[in-house]
Amino acid sequence: MKKDLLKSGICIIIFLVSLSGCKKSAKSQFPDFPPDNVTSLMDRDQMLAQLGIVLPQLPPKLEDPNAPPNTFPANPQNPEGNWTDSLRNPDAPISRSVFGLWNNYSDNSNGLFPGPDSARLGNYTPIDLLRMKNGKLITTPEEWWKKRRPEIFKDIQDQLYGRIPPEEILPAVTWNVTTSTGGSGNSAYIQKQITGTIDISRYPQVRNKPEIRAVLRTPAKATEPVPVIIFFGGSGSASDFYWERSSPEGWATCVFELTALQPDNGAGLTSYLIGLVNQGNWRKPGDWGTLVAWSWGVSRLIDYLETDKDVNSKIIGLNGVSRYGKATIVAMAYEPRIAIGFAGDAGSLGTKMNRRHWGQDLENSCDANEYHWMSGNFFKWAGELVPGQYLPRKIEECPVDAHSLLALCAPRPVFMNGGSTSSWADPFGIFLTAVNASPAYRILGEEGFISSERVPVIDKAYIDGTIGYRVHNGGHTDAPNWPAFHEFAARHFDITTLVSSVSSLTLSYREGSSASFTIKSNRDWEVICNADWLKTDSRSSSGSDTITVTASANTGNSGRTAIVTIKTKGREQTVTVNQASPRSVLGVKSEKFTGARTKELVVGSAEGSQASFDIVSTTAWDVQVTYPPAAPTTGRRSMMGSGNWISLSDESGVNDKTLLLTASANPGVQTRSATITVQTIGLPPLSIIVTQEGGAPTLNINADTLIFTSEGGNASPLFVMTNTTWFLQSSDEWISATPATGGNFGQIVVKVAENTGGSKRTGNITVTVDGLQPKVIVVRQEAPAGK
Repeated sequence: MKKDLLKSGICIIIFLVSLSGCKKSAKSQFPDFPPDNVTSLMDRDQMLAQLGIVLPQLPPKLEDPNAPPNTFPANPQNPEGNWTDSLRNPDAPISRSVFGLWNNYSDNSNGLFPGPDSARLGNYTPIDLLRMKNGKLITTPEEWWKKRRPEIFKDIQDQLYGRIPPEEILPAVTWNVTTSTGGSGNSAYIQKQITGTIDISRYPQVRNKPEIRAVLRTPAKATEPVPVIIFFGGSGSASDFYWERSSPEGWATCVFELTALQPDNGAGLTSYLIGLVNQGNWRKPGDWGTLVAWSWGVSRLIDYLETDKDVNSKIIGLNGVSRYGKATIVAMAYEPRIAIGFAGDAGSLGTKMNRRHWGQDLENSCDANEYHWMSGNFFKWAGELVPGQYLPRKIEECPVDAHSLLALCAPRPVFMNGGSTSSWADPFGIFLTAVNASPAYRILGEEGFISSERVPVIDKAYIDGTIGYRVHNGGHTDAPNWPAFHEFAARHFDITTLVSSVSSLTLSYREGSSASFTIKSNRDWEVICNADWLKTDSRSSSGSDTITVTASANTGNSGRTAIVTIKTKGREQTVTVNQASPRSVLGVKSEKFTGARTKELVVGSAEGSQASFDIVSTTAWDVQVTYPPAAPTTGRRSMMGSGNWISLSDESGVNDKTLLLTASANPGVQTRSATITVQTIGLPPLSIIVTQEGGAPTLNINADTLIFTSEGGNASPLFVMTNTTWFLQSSDEWISATPATGGNFGQIVVKVAENTGGSKRTGNITVTVDGLQPKVIVVRQEAPAGK
């Protein structure tokens, strides 16, 4: 799948480009042991050499008779790059695999779904999940568990994803946990930074020491263990994003920073976890790929979670989108302790049928950017089945497909999604996977996928069975489908939800002053109030309901507080009710205030920077933080949470109090600001401007070396991640790099001219930002053959 930069760490690696149409030697020579500067392309081609596979010599794309009709180069100046069609859908790129297969979207007479003219889909023999390879039909659950499932799992391992090494050579993991707290009110949480130190005694020389890193959050007000969702990928504000989305539905969250265990590239296959177990050697064709290595990391995290008293380890979910959606469904197949999965828009080698040429194809993953996800054996299923005949492809002879992978998850519930414009991931192909996997569920007594339609309705949630599916109106993301997933999960597990619409209320001092709030729950619950002067209209209820609180008159000279507690099995929520006094005074002060006319506070840029101010009052008050409108994002998926970066020790109260302000790290180099408003009934509000200092500049690029063949051409784009503006310069005229400047998340396109000289040549492009050492990307080009 395409890069999802916000969810994946960027590693500085050597990145080789595979140019479509370039000549490949029939036999390449590789060192017996991988060098320290091994590259993704070197590793990929070494695996092809082990398998005896030679990439075909392809014609220029403009001369290729197999090019899809009505398509053309997206950039007329670069016909060897990606192509497009009249729709120019960015989520439907048209490329040609290194084995010559073109992505197909041309047969769309029925709109989103292929019509009867879909000749380029291919016509492949269906794989019957309930029929053994010897032809015998299985009819009982016992036959599934003892015969057919082991047969399918063996093929999944041997033909596509690889085997986890024997237990005796796998490393031990030692855990270290650092606990902190965060959030406020009913959103307060306990956070645990989990670090799994991996024993490297099997191969101490491993170039990069692997590590398991995760951030676990559990609700501070839970009174019994809660279920948890493990999220593939992400760091920093990703924990806020997932927490805000899933904690109200009764879940804890655990964000797995997986690239510290095994990076998302082929250059790392002889290092990190896979390289450690292989003692630095090349992979063999049946060895595990990155997806299975990540699944091993999930299994080890589950080992830890089973020891954590705050977690209900009987209900552990797993989620990922795009390549992490592939990782989700693979991990569920390999790890039976995962109780439920949400594989988001996962495409080929994930949740869409591979024996179907629409959108992303298995052969797209044969280039140097994606092959590392699978075992080397998956290359065997790329290319023409009959030499010289475009279709069918060798995938015809592969004994398993996406529905086989999903069937290995049975009878556990799995939810999948697609997007109406995410044609690359093939939303209809994902729907077909759900349909075709259902026999495995039914033989185990579950319904599988339930739908009365032969094609899915956009924005309709199919969640009546044990396989759930939804295609949203939009692109390559899972975000719009989370409400459907939570409803789907609630049908299969007894997960307590209890959410109050407010954390605090402010009432006037007068007799009979009142206010209401709502409770959302799936349980019976009770209401407890700790003050005689405050009455609630209900002492108990069930499901979702409204509670009204009414106060008697406050005749004193200061504000007063009561606590309303709502309790149910395993959860509680509290609402602080503050009542004003007849004698209202409100002010704020701090020795740190600056500004002649406005009250201003300055906090540092680092995580956890703090400042404080005093509220001087004789009444009830509440505090609100507002932020300037966020700039629109251009990415397909934002994971920045709500954007709130200030937390306060109290959001409401009475009388005098000191409030502590804590800021999260400023990810940008510019200062940022927010406004704190302190207010009470009957008096003008008071404002405090909080300014946070700018953070240090950052610059990450996903490659430090590009290698071209002598023919030259365009490289796959370099991805740049920074928090400021970068500038680009090339060292030589034969190297063209664009754009000259950019910021935040961007791409650099590098093109080199044909090398007509007699030797290799080397140049570079330099990326600079103010305040940092320049990043230099080395550009190497091979000499022409025979020179």
